[in-house]
Amino acid sequence: MADEHHGSDPLVGRMFHDYRIEAPLAKGGMGAVYLCRHRELQDSLKVLKVVASELIQAPDPSASPEARAKAERERAFVSDRFEREARAMMQLRHRYIVPIDGFGTLDDGRRCILMPYLEGCSLEQLLQERGGRLTPHETLHIVAQIARALDHAHRRGFV
Repeated sequence: MADEHHGSDPLVGRMFHDYRIEAPLAKGGMGAVYLCRHRELQDSLKVLKVVASELIQAPDPSASPEARAKAERERAFVSDRFEREARAMMQLRHRYIVPIDGFGTLDDGRRCILMPYLEGCSLEQLLQERGGRLTPHETLHIVAQIARALDHAHRRGFV
């Protein structure tokens, strides 16, 4: 059900709870982030963070027992880490920390986290727009927000 604009991404067009996965937003080492729209409330947008399929694939049945056991341990580690991250984030309520609306598992076994969609740009995009530099005031403002969020997490035993 992938649309032509997003090539063959198998998640585009699928549902997670009441949200249709519409488009990939970013990819990283642990997975990808997708834009989602509520099936009935069309103005309700969310972001779905999904573990990369390579990280949760079942071990190759033709591999040695040791290799299969190692692959299964790695698979369990990734899944557990992702769930711990979601549960920890759900406990952190702070204006500079994006809240978690829920988490779960897609029908292909991948773990995912549902979060609000926030308009804006990444720090990388902002730096590109500004020729790689921010004013000292802008830098201080961003660093202060990060420090407040980290302090909040630290006071709750997460950092």
